[in-house]
Amino acid sequence: MIVQVDGGHIPVKQKGKRSFEALSAIAYQPDNIKQVDQNHRQITNKTCVVSTLNDELDTIKSFVLNAAHKQGMTEQTRVTGLADGANNCWSVVLSLKSHCLDLECILDWFHIGQKFQNVKNLVNLLRNPWIA
Repeated sequence: MIVQVDGGHIPVKQKGKRSFEALSAIAYQPDNIKQVDQNHRQITNKTCVVSTLNDELDTIKSFVLNAAHKQGMTEQTRVTGLADGANNCWSVVLSLKSHCLDLECILDWFHIGQKFQNVKNLVNLLRNPWIA
């Protein structure tokens, strides 16, 4: 099973407030990823959840556990958790650990790419310090 968790800030128009945080998650079985065409895939059966409650992540953790169970997670299921590296996202993913056989946590591809870009920029700067 795959569980992806991500967060984001939603702007508000209320004076003195800039935004509030929302966490979302999706749970699905790899067998439910279908090829649409050469460049696109689609998840045909998934459960999505979201929470904006400021409650120490209790609600989103409960929602994610229920979503994973709805998608067939048992104590014998191997789960791959994908997140962006934020502590709150990893906390939600890690909350599944005692409910499954194995939990493998992976930084999502977009943020892996960002890390490589940061290293590449640093290497380029070290090679050509006069460019900065």
